[in-house]
Amino acid sequence: MSTNFDVVLSEVMAEHGFACGLVASSSGQVLARSGEFTALRWPDLATSLFGDQDAVVRLDESLQEQTLPQIFRQGEVMVLVMKPRADLVVGFFDQSGRDVARLYRQGQQIDRVLSQRLDGPP
Repeated sequence: MSTNFDVVLSEVMAEHGFACGLVASSSGQVLARSGEFTALRWPDLATSLFGDQDAVVRLDESLQEQTLPQIFRQGEVMVLVMKPRADLVVGFFDQSGRDVARLYRQGQQIDRVLSQRLDGPP
C-alpha cells in the first residue's frame, strides 16, 4: 500500500495551521507540496532549503546526527524540518509569529504522528 503524501501533508497543515509544507525524498525528489510558497514573506528560505534536488540533499545531509526537529528562520518565516523516516525530509512553514519553543514542541508531536502515518518501507 503506498502512502498518499499529499493527504497526510494537507491534514497536518490544516490541523496545525501551517502556511506551506512539503515532503521530499532524501535523494531530493519532492513527493508532495502544499500551500503558496510565493506568498511567504521570505520565500528565499524555502528556496534555500527545498528549492531544488541538490538543496534537499544538502539539507538531508546536514540533519544527520542532529537533534530533530530543527527550526530554521528568516525574518518572520520559520520552517520546522523533520525526518519522520530515514528516506524523507519534511518541512512545515509558519509566518504567524508562533513562539519558537511552542513550535518545537509541536514539531516533536508532529514528527511522532508522521512517523506512524508514514511508516513503511523506504
